[in-house]
Amino acid sequence: AGNVVTWDGVRTSLAGTNVNEVRSVSVNVAGPSAPGTYTLRYDIVQEGVTWFSGRGMQTPTRSVSVVVGGYAAVYAPGTASVNGTPGSTITVPVTITNVGTLVWQPGSVNVSYHLIAASGAVFVWDGQRTAIPTALGRGQSVTVNVKILLPSIPSTYVARIEMVQEGVTWFSGHAIAPGSVTLLVQ
Repeated sequence: AGNVVTWDGVRTSLAGTNVNEVRSVSVNVAGPSAPGTYTLRYDIVQEGVTWFSGRGMQTPTRSVSVVVGGYAAVYAPGTASVNGTPGSTITVPVTITNVGTLVWQPGSVNVSYHLIAASGAVFVWDGQRTAIPTALGRGQSVTVNVKILLPSIPSTYVARIEMVQEGVTWFSGHAIAPGSVTLLVQ
């Protein structure tokens, strides 16, 4: 048996099902973020009481493949927060790993950011660009000193750092979570 990735998955209601009734249901499944082949095991749970498989019910399994699309990245900022003076440009080291199928070409795919104000509103959507130093294929990583132009208004902001394929798409448009760094502008 392999490692359990998720034990307590997404629920699909069986409310209104009668004893001995056979029913076909469509279930919602939250897939793992890492590509690979997984075994999906269906089970029924009486909330707060028991899983039916734990009471001897045989539950069906299905092999599923998780494929990552072209736009996929993992971000690891080298710091959680940065201080800076209003209007200055700072750099934040971020290790970025390409986990998608698209080969990133310098100039075509860059690192950028969105600045979010303390209120949660977008303060800057289209941040400065920082070039990647070399082409990056699947599984390759690079640490980039991301250049961020700080706002002229002192406050706390969040920089959401992400990749952008110029003239095509931001990676977050493909459900790829950006990296996050708190900026203390004072």
